[in-house]
Amino acid sequence: MKGYQLVSRSAGIDRDTGNELCRWAPTRLIDERPESWTINAFPVSGDRFAVTRTVVGGPEYSSRGASQIVTSILLFDDQQFSRYLHNPILVARTAMAVGALRLPLDTDEEKLDLVELPGEPLFKVPDLFELRATDGPIAESLDEAAELIGDSRRVALVGQLHPVEAAASLIPRLGSDHRAQFSFTTGLAPAISRPFQLHLLSDADAPMRHTLASQSIQVVEAITDSVTASGRL
Repeated sequence: MKGYQLVSRSAGIDRDTGNELCRWAPTRLIDERPESWTINAFPVSGDRFAVTRTVVGGPEYSSRGASQIVTSILLFDDQQFSRYLHNPILVARTAMAVGALRLPLDTDEEKLDLVELPGEPLFKVPDLFELRATDGPIAESLDEAAELIGDSRRVALVGQLHPVEAAASLIPRLGSDHRAQFSFTTGLAPAISRPFQLHLLSDADAPMRHTLASQSIQVVEAITDSVTASGRL
């Protein structure tokens, strides 16, 4: 009855921050298969930055037959985020390796424990995709997207790509100043309340392209000879 809100939180998340995080959190996924999930990242007021993972959860509490859409959120200050080179993919890979950003979550209590991460990333960006993205059409697409983002344009990279790997290859193409404030999603639908600078989509039909155009999001076509069926880190 109170609308969408944070189910539980750790210490340090006040009401205003909670409301801002709710604004960015989705209520649905484009693809709601059980194995589907997205990595998302965005700056939060107060010089903090959020790295999130949205997954399909259990049955919706209303018993209408739909599934829960659950978003786990890690919130960093700039000093913490800089230890990971302002790269949300490095954060997500490390967090998932130590058990964070995963289901099941203990949401029976309103208070969550703080998450403790290593002082530096445990992994580098996926080496295999880095090799594939050094030249050819996919590299040109990534370079074009990075240039537009550098000019403060909003971009949708659309085509035969693996969204998480594409994000891993694009982020190092941005300058450090841009990375510190760069927002992206590897699969959430465009929404006025979530002004991501980059949408990574493996496909976009006519209605989706109309939505992108209505929000002044420029489409960059991406083509690669390697197509991966499901998300991975």
